[in-house]
Amino acid sequence: FPQRENNILNIRDLDQGIDNLGDNSKIDIKASDKNEYSNIYIKRDNKPISFGINYNDLGQFDTSRHRLRYFLGTHNIFGLNESLDFSYQNKLQRQYKERDTKNFSFGVSVPFKYWTFSYSYDNSEYLRTIKIQNTKYRATGKTKNQTFGLRKMLHRNENYKIDIGARITLKDSKNYIDDLRLVSSSRKLSVLTVDTTYTGRIFSGLLSTNVGVSFGLERFAANKDKEEWFRNEYTPKAQFRKYNVNISWYKPIDKFYYKINLGGQYSKDILYSQEKIGIGDDTTVRGFKDESTQGDKGFYIRNEIGYKGNQFLEPYIAYDYGRVFNNKVNEDKVET
Repeated sequence: FPQRENNILNIRDLDQGIDNLGDNSKIDIKASDKNEYSNIYIKRDNKPISFGINYNDLGQFDTSRHRLRYFLGTHNIFGLNESLDFSYQNKLQRQYKERDTKNFSFGVSVPFKYWTFSYSYDNSEYLRTIKIQNTKYRATGKTKNQTFGLRKMLHRNENYKIDIGARITLKDSKNYIDDLRLVSSSRKLSVLTVDTTYTGRIFSGLLSTNVGVSFGLERFAANKDKEEWFRNEYTPKAQFRKYNVNISWYKPIDKFYYKINLGGQYSKDILYSQEKIGIGDDTTVRGFKDESTQGDKGFYIRNEIGYKGNQFLEPYIAYDYGRVFNNKVNEDKVET
């Protein structure tokens, strides 16, 4: 909690403390025997360990569509109010030997007063088979990402809250064809992102906005554009700049709800694939799982109306739209 004993009572400090606890905690303020003092009682509904297995069909056909995910989460087991999350995901269809995908991720978050420190690690591998003129080739790849983050709550009241954050992400990607490394698509990137988030109530709904800018750095063993002799005006940049925005609004209407989300990215640079904005998956424009596309800049908008009257089934109707553009290489716009 930001507040300490003998300080003037500030309800916003208590709100922040409840957020930091990260569970269904309840707070009660009662008069103290000491004049002009109050006692604060906190009742925690804390589940220190959670785990489970779930199934999804969100994968792509060429790396296996049906997947199982195993996850484990812990909360406050070290007394720091920290949250630890582990997950592992692999393909469900073992009979298909020519395509595969697996992923391991780990994350930790530690709140302290109005600050939150975080770290995450993600390791992904894939296998797909490419057939060219009756000859099959094994395409494989490995990606490792590490992210170090820091956020600060700037202001909060009964209607909204604003925070700001910074994070550095180290990305290491390696791709192979029949165990021969592809230099053009294997790279190390270091990315600094600074962003701010606004969350508040508007028109009887919940509005959340995030605006950020990302820079490709030369630090931490990243690829350096100026040292690559083969570069030309069409080569993707490791030292880049891009801007991102995400706006969402959620409104409950009795047992129904309406949700809208707008995401966008802009950059003047030619970006590597992992820095581009993509559309066509279940988090952007739904319905094009195996036909997704990406670009250096673009946007998407998601609309959804759903029914929450059944605890086992949540039907919804959605309409999404998106467009992406590429710099230099392809000025044509792509629609989904």
